[in-house]
Amino acid sequence: MASDRAQVDRWRVAFAMFVARLIVDADGIVDFGELKLLAQAFPDDQLRSYGFIDGHGEFTATFKDAYTEAMRELPNQLTLEEKLDLVTVFHRTCMADGELVQAELLVLREGAEALGVPLHVLSKHLEGLKSIRTVR
Repeated sequence: MASDRAQVDRWRVAFAMFVARLIVDADGIVDFGELKLLAQAFPDDQLRSYGFIDGHGEFTATFKDAYTEAMRELPNQLTLEEKLDLVTVFHRTCMADGELVQAELLVLREGAEALGVPLHVLSKHLEGLKSIRTVR
């Protein structure tokens, strides 16, 4: 069972890293705050331990495989609370530069949809994070 949980954790990190990178790239501007958040949320040591990056910091085939598996497995493996925890990470990534851009919100919503978070639950969660009023 512990190894199953470890696998789910690997998938969670791969999925979260992939979506967070899409959010950072969504507005076409990579901000220092965004880079700092990514480095804190996904330390190189952790990514290396999973085999997700090589010695040069480049993403590996292992990362891509884990992300592909995550897309298939996480909707059934995570509780709704765990899914919303990931949405919160995505929201923090969106807000790292101080504002929520529509393109970033779209990526967040697509990530939540891929996890199987119902739209009404997502909307309520985002309202709780006070994100709706800051969209430009």
